[in-house]
Amino acid sequence: MKTTKNYIVVNNIKYPYSLTEKNKKIVFFKCPKANIFQEFLAEDIPNLLKDLPNLILS
Repeated sequence: MKTTKNYIVVNNIKYPYSLTEKNKKIVFFKCPKANIFQEFLAEDIPNLLKDLPNLILS
């Protein structure tokens, strides 16, 4: 399993997250500070990252 770690800054606060490839189609996304622990289709990850600031703020 390959894991990628990064962070996003929202309102001057860093939100670390990790993406763990379960297989070619499924990725586990973990962002503890935003309380997100969920599997996503790999093809949906770009949209998830684009919408992540809105998810954090809501």
